[in-house]
Amino acid sequence: MKVQSINNNMTFNAGLTKQMKSEISACNVENIEKLFAKNNINTDFKNNKVLAWCSAKCFQFIKELNRKYNLNLGVPEGIFVEDFRDLKNINEYSAGFTNFAPAYLYRNKDVVVPEKTIFFNTNEIDWNEIDSIADKCFERGISTTDFFLENVLHEFMHVIHENNLLKKLGGEEVVKRLISICDPVYIDNFILKHSKSLSKICHYAASNPMETVACDLANRGVKSINKENLSVSGNIFKSSPYEKKLHIGINRKTKNDILLRQFWNGKFSV
Repeated sequence: MKVQSINNNMTFNAGLTKQMKSEISACNVENIEKLFAKNNINTDFKNNKVLAWCSAKCFQFIKELNRKYNLNLGVPEGIFVEDFRDLKNINEYSAGFTNFAPAYLYRNKDVVVPEKTIFFNTNEIDWNEIDSIADKCFERGISTTDFFLENVLHEFMHVIHENNLLKKLGGEEVVKRLISICDPVYIDNFILKHSKSLSKICHYAASNPMETVACDLANRGVKSINKENLSVSGNIFKSSPYEKKLHIGINRKTKNDILLRQFWNGKFSV
């Protein structure tokens, strides 16, 4: 995704309120990193105020969901801002990426990156234009809304999904199943069978089961955020396929409801 740069005055389009713009401009990235460190989350935002502030807001949103609705949703092991050309086996133009298994991801560092680690890309992406990025992603069917926070929230939703899988299945089984859905034959069959239905969430949701859940959860998250102060305005799991006990009537369950529940629990068979 190539985004033209803007000036240092951070002129935003619709979406961010005046108060949010002010908070971003005034935020101290080092203090945000210290806040994450207190929660045992390693971070390096490379002094990117937009990503630091948005990540902090997503983290606070999830913490509030957990507290308010006793959900016990997972949080990241780490959050890093990198040029994706410095990473291995990752699309260098992707806006974000979540690592699902311990791996050596850096080209020039002998470092194992743990699971549930989020990366945000700086290669040809100017995050000061986060509103424009959100607009373009929505237009292209990569996201479910044009809300400025969705691209960041999407990666946190990957973490929530993987955390659920780890609790249910254990690390070895999760890795085994995630490897299986990366097979090109599986992906082709998945898209062929489910694209018509899952594209109702967004086009990107039909690319593989992990993206299906992340896109759907991000959409539910956006609908449950107070757009003025980014606080929680509703339970993202209420009347959803992710509830422990389904409260959706048997005649109201859609094909997507069934698929989302299966994918949430790690049942990825086509």
